[in-house]
Amino acid sequence: FVRVVNASDSWIAAINTTKTIIMVFGYFFWSNLQGHKGSKPVLLLSTFGVALYPILVGVSINVWTILLLAVVLGIFQSGLDLVFFEELMKTIPVAYSPTFVSFAQSIQFLSSIIAPFLASFIADNFGLSYALILAGIIQFTGFILFASQYFHLPISRHKKNIQWVSKVFY
Repeated sequence: FVRVVNASDSWIAAINTTKTIIMVFGYFFWSNLQGHKGSKPVLLLSTFGVALYPILVGVSINVWTILLLAVVLGIFQSGLDLVFFEELMKTIPVAYSPTFVSFAQSIQFLSSIIAPFLASFIADNFGLSYALILAGIIQFTGFILFASQYFHLPISRHKKNIQWVSKVFY
């Protein structure tokens, strides 16, 4: 997005610093909400907010808008950071937790290597806005999966899938 809105180095620093500062305050907000409502609503709301960020940045043409969106991202990212791993660990049997943690960390590590190359390829060939919107759609899919578990929708059959993954890698 830096190239599209012609953001200077100062703007890039302002966007990242703003997001980080807001995340600090966001942890207090989400911790309080988690204490009152539990971690599942926090996970659901924060996943939804984080998924909106790349979509909204993808359609933004103004650096001020992106700075405002960084504030929103900071709020929601802190909620996701706070409860994601905790909720993930609640869904797997204790006997499989070491295997699952290693598998989850490996997938996260691989995606952090592959994603920048894939994103650059998509942005170079189809445009940066398309790449950001696609990233948001992928993240929104994660939100839908969390929502299906939270609201007990039929697409939520995660326990069988997790047991299968655990058996393969255990």
